[in-house]
Amino acid sequence: MVGDRIMVARLTLKKGCIVPRHSHFHEQVSQVQQGALEFRLDEGQFTVRAGELLCIPPHLPHTVLALEDTICIDTFVPPREDWLNKTDHYLRQTEPES
Repeated sequence: MVGDRIMVARLTLKKGCIVPRHSHFHEQVSQVQQGALEFRLDEGQFTVRAGELLCIPPHLPHTVLALEDTICIDTFVPPREDWLNKTDHYLRQTEPES
């Protein structure tokens, strides 16, 4: 779902799923709806369970591990310039043009 100023993504992760180390240009708020996620940041590891939130600042590298089958809602403002010039392939789930 994409609005003028905010994007919301619903993620379903199976137990043991690992989201490799990455970072974002934007701040991200992750809310676990069901299950549990372990966020691995440079500052340490944080377990986020159902009903809990974790705010990840821009440019902070992190890895995510699903401790259980998990449903997570991520909320963020997409980089405006990426959205307007259509270079945000990771958000649109498209491949760059060659």
